[in-house]
Amino acid sequence: MATRMEEFFAKEIQSGKIIIQPPFKGCGILNSCFGDVLASKCLCELKTVDRNLRSTDIRQVLIYSALNYKSKQYDIETVTILNPRRAVKFSFKVEALVARISRKTSTEVFHQITDFLSDFELMHQAS
Repeated sequence: MATRMEEFFAKEIQSGKIIIQPPFKGCGILNSCFGDVLASKCLCELKTVDRNLRSTDIRQVLIYSALNYKSKQYDIETVTILNPRRAVKFSFKVEALVARISRKTSTEVFHQITDFLSDFELMHQAS
């Protein structure tokens, strides 16, 4: 597994553009959280499980991307879900992934997500 991960990150490691556990600022009801690896403009989530890609894996990188949209901390163009145990990699351009699942732009979807997180917090504070 280590060799597979090293091969995947080799280019980014040489250029020094790698952040392990990049922090993402929270929004509304969602506290701050950490991704796995930010390599250049690619947010990589590592899954070392013996299962196929799940929708929850995609939702996870989309939530991180939405938090990043709100905070403007990083320049993320691509998300990758890497499973070195199974030697599989799924990479998506953020804009293309969002368009494919929602038929909207990432700006529209990320705005909706962050508004929901903030509005949900306000609803609970009011009650």
